[in-house]
Amino acid sequence: TTPTISARNIPIIETGAPVEGVGATHIVNMHFINRKQDRAYYFFGNDAILQASIAHSGGMRTLAQRLPEMDSLNCMAPFEEGYHWSIDPLVNIALGESSRDFGEILCLRDLSVRSKNQAKLHHLKEKFARRTESGNRNQKKLTSILDAIAELENESMPQLLTFFIPWPDHFAHYKGPFSDEIISPTGELNRLDYWLSRLAQIYDKSGVARRTVFAMAGDHGLTPVRYLLNPEKAVFGSLIDEGFVIKVNKISSDEGEGPKLTDPVHPPTQHGFDVVVASTAGGNYMVDFFLDQDKNWERQPVYSELQKYLLLEGRSLNMIDESLKRLDTTLDFLVVREEPCSPSGGVVRAVGLRNGNKSDAVIIRRGERIFYSSPSDLLQVRTPSPYAVSEMSSTEKSEHQYLLRKCLREAVPAVESTWCNEREWRELASFTPRPDSVVQLSHLYDIESAGTMNLFPAPYVGYNSLVPGRHAGELFMEKDAFIGFWGKRVKLDHRIGSAVNGSMAPTLYEYLTGEQSGGAANGWGYPSLLEP
Repeated sequence: TTPTISARNIPIIETGAPVEGVGATHIVNMHFINRKQDRAYYFFGNDAILQASIAHSGGMRTLAQRLPEMDSLNCMAPFEEGYHWSIDPLVNIALGESSRDFGEILCLRDLSVRSKNQAKLHHLKEKFARRTESGNRNQKKLTSILDAIAELENESMPQLLTFFIPWPDHFAHYKGPFSDEIISPTGELNRLDYWLSRLAQIYDKSGVARRTVFAMAGDHGLTPVRYLLNPEKAVFGSLIDEGFVIKVNKISSDEGEGPKLTDPVHPPTQHGFDVVVASTAGGNYMVDFFLDQDKNWERQPVYSELQKYLLLEGRSLNMIDESLKRLDTTLDFLVVREEPCSPSGGVVRAVGLRNGNKSDAVIIRRGERIFYSSPSDLLQVRTPSPYAVSEMSSTEKSEHQYLLRKCLREAVPAVESTWCNEREWRELASFTPRPDSVVQLSHLYDIESAGTMNLFPAPYVGYNSLVPGRHAGELFMEKDAFIGFWGKRVKLDHRIGSAVNGSMAPTLYEYLTGEQSGGAANGWGYPSLLEP
């Protein structure tokens, strides 16, 4: 999703919940301001322990909570509510770097024991069935077998397993996504492959692999950083140097710095500032502006209001143009609300510089229908992806041309029925250098706490970073996360072309229950991939 940040994406992947709406996570980013509470949250620090309670306050339910009758085991994944057994994710993060593979070893050791118990359980159940079918109903022996079954039942292979490995992300930040620590034979990608193969071997030995579906989703990719910039210095610092009085509050650490600690009882107020800033993973940079310090403090300013933004000192600035001018080529584009937004729809505007000229894109969403307008095609919707174009079949090329015609040339602004829906936009954007750009940006401001202005850096630029790897921008490498399903029950005649990683949870739910997920009314924010 946009922005590509773990604090936002992991609850989405694990639960299939939306950020706002029925069963929401309410986790919009690594940081945000709750304007009703006058409280800033930043999840790289002591606020991290509040993340689960915030998510569950919106009605978010884990798969284990949706399936309480199923034996469930959680290995190091956050949001462990509802699982029968869990290996603590915070302990794993704390110990895993100094004691490598701490959580993985612990989890697979437990699964190995459960695998042996599963084989014993299968043998006992067969023995019980043979005795009852043959008429040999010696009560004492049958009771003894049932007692043995009961002893093993909860110590056998879980019906639902969640397994979380954070290290490819962790080391790609600090060493770079193409470093030896990632891509060498002993790097994190091969380590990940090793643990997955160990997991598969355990399931094979347990005898349940033939009725097991494996699912895997990454929450984002990464891209290298070659140039570093602090937007609060480049924009607001330079304005201050020119004589403007601007009160700036920064609520985040820079990527590569240590965590921030916040007073949990009396958190500092966010009143009294012209701007509150926060950065995410070297990519997305979120800015909060305020219409005033009184009754309009809670309302998010829109594009037209940011063009004549009134500072506390009394002078006005065009914050859109000033940001573009001072960030220049380091900015991919910025995004603001054109009109107020909600889960049911809204209007957002993306603005960037292309060849020195201002380029705009306006995205209007009404429910599932979306209209996109950009004379310069800021989001490159008409540009074939260099990663996809050489692999396109004749059928895909025809589908691409059909979607270009329907979504762009034939869409009429005043007639919603002519607009493409989210599925069609997702399919069209899968052929471009910016997968799912239109749909995801149309949902960026579903929740008020998503900031006023979101800055996305240009290729190879790190915003507020000290490390050589970044995500939370909108480049292909950081947007392109893996999602896949495999196992003996998975048919090989279907390849996932483009999907949101939030679809993993409802897909597993449907596989495990044999029922349809129920969609948004049941707290799902993303479609099952089993549905037509």
